[in-house]
Amino acid sequence: MEKIASSVNLLKEWLVQQPHLPKNVPEFFLSKCYIACNNSIEVAKNLIDLFFTLRSRAPDLFANRNLDDPDIQDSFEIFDMIELSETVNDCKVCIVRLNSDNIDKFHCAASVKLFTMFNDLQIFTDDRLCEGEIFIVDLEKSNLKLLTKISLMHIKKVAEYSQEARPLKLKQVHFVNVQPIIEKFLLLIKPFLKAEVINMFNLHQDIETLYKFVPKDVLPKDYGGTDSKTIPEYKKEVEAKLRKYKHVIDDKSYVTVDESKRPIGNPYGDKFGMQGSFRTLDID
Repeated sequence: MEKIASSVNLLKEWLVQQPHLPKNVPEFFLSKCYIACNNSIEVAKNLIDLFFTLRSRAPDLFANRNLDDPDIQDSFEIFDMIELSETVNDCKVCIVRLNSDNIDKFHCAASVKLFTMFNDLQIFTDDRLCEGEIFIVDLEKSNLKLLTKISLMHIKKVAEYSQEARPLKLKQVHFVNVQPIIEKFLLLIKPFLKAEVINMFNLHQDIETLYKFVPKDVLPKDYGGTDSKTIPEYKKEVEAKLRKYKHVIDDKSYVTVDESKRPIGNPYGDKFGMQGSFRTLDID
């Protein structure tokens, strides 16, 4: 912890000298960036810069995020995104799933915003430090109609942000209750994913094989676990946090990079600069 503290102080000093970046970031955010970069200060500097740069370039992901927006409310109603109380090997465990097959309430743009809102809760309001994250993606309610409503532009942006600029290291991805849809789903997302991420994928026909990776004492009752809370109870906590920390989610300084003040010009080329280059997927 002493090494983390001294490294964070160096990052704070560096951040003050970057006129184009926001300054009012919590110290634990810098700690997360440092840990996510395998304790490299120089790599962490690049991550911090890219984190804010990509956010400022994607207002369709990070601006006007209001839980009471009708489309976001629809998405929140049918999507469960939760983080469990216990960790596995010092990694947080998150579950993402559809809780309904009423895909009429699925709005891709709103669902992506909802993901970034959940993500910001993890990054800016939780001061706990961890080694990484394990994601469980439950496909039980997924179907082909869902795929027809997914925007490739949004998939590309979320994938780019998550892989290159998110200060939380992905360790494992588990797809549970795998349906025949999984082949088309993977065909959809693989072009936007790095090989190292694809190699983290584990497919489970049911829950039993998941227990080898995520033990029952970590999982909620809904998944045969011994955690005292259920997914709906966790979800109520997420909603309460989204409302409590609305001021953090709305903080425009976290999505604003002043490129006119950047010391060395724009090093990121056309990242997130391809609006309209992708179309919504058509499923035969």
